[in-house]
Amino acid sequence: MQKSLSWRDHAINRISNALLEYEAQCACLGEEINPKDARKWVNDRYPFGIRECSPYKIWLEELKLIEKFLKLGEPAKYYPHWRNHVTSRGESGSTRKSKAVVYEGQLSLF
Repeated sequence: MQKSLSWRDHAINRISNALLEYEAQCACLGEEINPKDARKWVNDRYPFGIRECSPYKIWLEELKLIEKFLKLGEPAKYYPHWRNHVTSRGESGSTRKSKAVVYEGQLSLF
């Protein structure tokens, strides 16, 4: 039995496919990739039907990350890999600060 995708995973896959389409269209027409046009292109391919509730909120969070990705200058095929290494706010996983709770008498491994 296959695990079903979350709303976020489904949105990331759809955005990745749409970015590939947009990149291919720009290459065919000899145009530069424009982040605003790319976002509009992707947003026109909204996959969840009615634009409300959790799926739409997640979609909007993911759309905000498109510009950050395009500023890197990487090909669109790397979007899923890049997206798996950043938070939903676009921060890299290595910069996240985790608060370690230390209890009296607790041993540390590091």
